[in-house]
Amino acid sequence: MKRFIRNLSYSLSGNILSMLTSTGILLFLPKIMGIEDYGYWQLYMFYLVYTGYLSFGTNEGAFIRYSGKDYSELPKELISFQYQFLLFINIAIGFIGFIALFFFQLNFTRLVTFWAVIISTILITPRYFLCNILQATHHFKENTLSVVVEKMSFLVLFGLLIILGKLSLLSLLVIDILSKVFSTAYIFNKLSDSIFLIVKFSKASYLEFKLNLILGIKIVISNLSGLLIIGIPRFFIEFYWGVVAFSKVSLVVSFANLVITLINSVGFVSLPSLVKVDENLLKKLYQPTTELLSLLLGVVLILYYPLAWFINYWLPNYQGAISYMVFIFPIILFESKMALLYNTYLKIFRREDFLMWINLFTVFLTLISCSLLLLLNNSMLLFFILPFIYSCRSFCVEYYIRKLVGSGFAFTIVLDFLISLIFMGINLCIRNEMAIVVYITFLVVVLGIVFKEVSKLFRLIKPV
Repeated sequence: MKRFIRNLSYSLSGNILSMLTSTGILLFLPKIMGIEDYGYWQLYMFYLVYTGYLSFGTNEGAFIRYSGKDYSELPKELISFQYQFLLFINIAIGFIGFIALFFFQLNFTRLVTFWAVIISTILITPRYFLCNILQATHHFKENTLSVVVEKMSFLVLFGLLIILGKLSLLSLLVIDILSKVFSTAYIFNKLSDSIFLIVKFSKASYLEFKLNLILGIKIVISNLSGLLIIGIPRFFIEFYWGVVAFSKVSLVVSFANLVITLINSVGFVSLPSLVKVDENLLKKLYQPTTELLSLLLGVVLILYYPLAWFINYWLPNYQGAISYMVFIFPIILFESKMALLYNTYLKIFRREDFLMWINLFTVFLTLISCSLLLLLNNSMLLFFILPFIYSCRSFCVEYYIRKLVGSGFAFTIVLDFLISLIFMGINLCIRNEMAIVVYITFLVVVLGIVFKEVSKLFRLIKPV
């Protein structure tokens, strides 16, 4: 338990720093940059999320296979081969992408943005493999410090740009790439015994890479599918309504992603720790844990109110984004619970196939829904449908896991949908300060519903 808390503190501290840095950038960047330039910055961040999956599952497979092991037990030569092979693949893909861009009629700003995406991808995708090795072997301190190096170097360089009056989209892209270089160099220093070995292609290295890829590709598809659920509407917004509309929507999505990232950091710590927990105890923990998370994540949605006020008064050019927030914020509840609870249980019980297929189905549902809604020429409807799609996925996964752990149907299986529906209803119908009062009152009622099960959770984990 002490080790879990220590690892959790490292993971949270790194993600809190990342969140604070990103929050600071979100607070000031839209204020000092034009809407269009900020839109291109968001476009850079948007595509970088997806190109980060060009490990094709190796990163995720390594994390699962090495979770709970000691770093000294790992096959260093095989790890070195996997890293070097990933680097080679990403350089090759990057070169092809770089050449391919010249065949498209892109304006200079968009071209530079895509070039920056290619360079950053070559840096970060193989680096994620090393980060997963650190987290899987409980080296959360070193992983956190790599985050500190990246974020602090970015902040220092960003501050210099502000002082010198040289802030522009191009300079911002350059310092972001430089900060990733510094962070990668730090990890190189810490894992030099697993990176710079002279390795040759062998049957053992091929099998190790293949095992990680086969296991991880399912996770990649499921995770990528999860990102595409909200990514598809954003892509349509940028393609049909332009980079300015994309800029406003992305501002709200970025705030929501900050919260999700912080919450998800707990999930990375929980898998290596829960792997060692008795299966019977895991089954007993499920019901009270899911109810506690529903309540806590419902409380997190209160952040909507100060954020709406902030955008209204600090970023008046982005006031149109507030309308999207009502539909985007409930996604925090569904995505966070998926990462913290559902993904963790499905991975422990080795049900990655189900995770992959349910996410693929949800992406298909999103694509069909958004394509049909485009006919109505209303960008708001693209996000209105999202909470209902997420709740559909959540219900299916919850029902499946309950069958795995032997827990019967309960009212709380639809609690997340109820919380999101009430949240949207309140904020669509009440446009003043009374909205937060009504919503908090509703959360008190939810507390009364889940109090008994939540109390059971603390009794169960006390001896652990």
